[in-house]
Amino acid sequence: KSGIKMSTFYVATTGCDTNDGSAEHPFATLQKAVDSCEQGSVNVVNIADGTYTQATDVSYYKVVSFIGNVTTPANVVISDGGTMRILFRAQDHAILTVSGVKFNGAAGSMCVAARQFSIVDANDCEFGAAAIHVNVSECSKINVFNANVTGSAQYFGIASHLSQVSIGGTLTVANGLTFTSFLAAFWKSVFLCYPS
Repeated sequence: KSGIKMSTFYVATTGCDTNDGSAEHPFATLQKAVDSCEQGSVNVVNIADGTYTQATDVSYYKVVSFIGNVTTPANVVISDGGTMRILFRAQDHAILTVSGVKFNGAAGSMCVAARQFSIVDANDCEFGAAAIHVNVSECSKINVFNANVTGSAQYFGIASHLSQVSIGGTLTVANGLTFTSFLAAFWKSVFLCYPS
């Protein structure tokens, strides 16, 4: 008998945040799903196809796995709606996994960020336009596996203050994109690449 509690929630553009987050009655926002997750539990959030204009924060020791459309990540778009936000952020010892989504931000936005001893895994994701695709700081780590980069940015990745970005699997970058610098590391931080 396992002592680990597991919870599963569903989010859809047709949902409502007053629902219970079940498959039959999904939430409308990713943040509502996160707020419903418990510390000490393994939480899975299934995202239906559609466009979600919102930012999501995972913090305070929560463990959350977001699963979109791994076969066609472009069917699940996470957008900032032009408001220059961080689309997914893990902080304060959180563990976050995001799979099968497309990040689409504005010129001042970040797609994925981790800070304050947190870990993010971004698997089978598409990175559209943004200021920074991946930003990690303060003793944190981001693992990127099988990424498709389809939008320009100032940086694909920035690591600072004793942090690490690992890139594995296949990294595909569309032709004609522009970057100030593809990768940048500061304050004893590193990038590790593990090509398939």
